[in-house]
Amino acid sequence: HFNRQILSWKALRPDIVYLLSTDIPLSDKDKENGNLHTLAKGDTYRDEYLTVRAFGSTDIGISFLVQTPEGATVFLRELEDIAVCKEKMDIVLFPVDPRLGKEYMRGPLQFVKRIKTTIFVPMHFDEAFEKASAFALLAASEGTQVLTPVRRGETLNLDHYINLK
Repeated sequence: HFNRQILSWKALRPDIVYLLSTDIPLSDKDKENGNLHTLAKGDTYRDEYLTVRAFGSTDIGISFLVQTPEGATVFLRELEDIAVCKEKMDIVLFPVDPRLGKEYMRGPLQFVKRIKTTIFVPMHFDEAFEKASAFALLAASEGTQVLTPVRRGETLNLDHYINLK
């Protein structure tokens, strides 16, 4: 989510590159920043370090696929960093959003395969409760229990599922 304060980081890091969605309201002064690039769905930004492709979003704005020259996606690199820090997690809230397309369970599955997860709570699935809960079968093969709310506003009491002592 955009926070105008990031534009002040250029004073600390003159080599910073900003990649922002075209729907973010920017002043003429902001637009004069040579390090600021706006992207719309379908646009690509490339430099010597990254290739960034803009995709649509299930909300407003855009989403990004970021690749390094070696072809590693940022998600897998970040997942590896998390795994080095924490090999097991008791409770994880993670997007399982069918609006992302047919591969919507790919990221969550990569997560539970890499990091032992006791309880997994899907998020960002809007009203698609059935599709979000479909992840439970894949997660179970990794020893992970999925708790999916069955209606908007439902409260899940995790004390019933896990001993957090």
